[in-house]
Amino acid sequence: VKLGLNYSYYESELQANSSSQSQYFLADSSYYTKDSTNNQSLSSSHRLNMTLTVDIDSLTKLELKPNLHIDAGDQNNTAINDFRDNSFNSYLLTNVNNNYSSKGTSSRSEATLRRKFGKPDRELEAKYILNYNDNSSTGGLKTNTSNQFLDTVIDQRKTNGNNSATHYTTLTYSEPLSKSWMLTTEYFIELGTSGQNRNTYNQDLL
Repeated sequence: VKLGLNYSYYESELQANSSSQSQYFLADSSYYTKDSTNNQSLSSSHRLNMTLTVDIDSLTKLELKPNLHIDAGDQNNTAINDFRDNSFNSYLLTNVNNNYSSKGTSSRSEATLRRKFGKPDRELEAKYILNYNDNSSTGGLKTNTSNQFLDTVIDQRKTNGNNSATHYTTLTYSEPLSKSWMLTTEYFIELGTSGQNRNTYNQDLL
């Protein structure tokens, strides 16, 4: 029996802030803008891989190769724009927030059974492969606008979920015909399923 195992973890984090103030001159007046942004992101990933080899007997070998990936991510971005007249009084203010979260699980796993025979190079191999994915995400966009007359809020949100599973099975038989010729016969079957669910929400408030 031979066993191999590997695990790895990745993580990245970013936070960026900026702010600025500008003055613009027109023909008979001027105005100012105060702008600021705040961007945050965090992502993580787990990776697990394994290999297991078992000699069932002197002619038969079983090999298993499962793996698993788990990923997650978050983003939150905010931008504020403040417009001011030449007396530095605010007359228009916008605040835009965009956020996004996602998570997913994926796997590609294999199982292979090889059978040799007394005749050299004669072999029977059966292989099964599973590809699996399951992902979901949520996103939001919220905009607040304030001016001298009224305030408005636009709130939008989207959710998305999708998954898929694909199964592959192959059966391969190899028969040596001579020292120079080999006959190989293979049977292959594939079966897959998938699904998706999307929702959008929009709420406008005056």
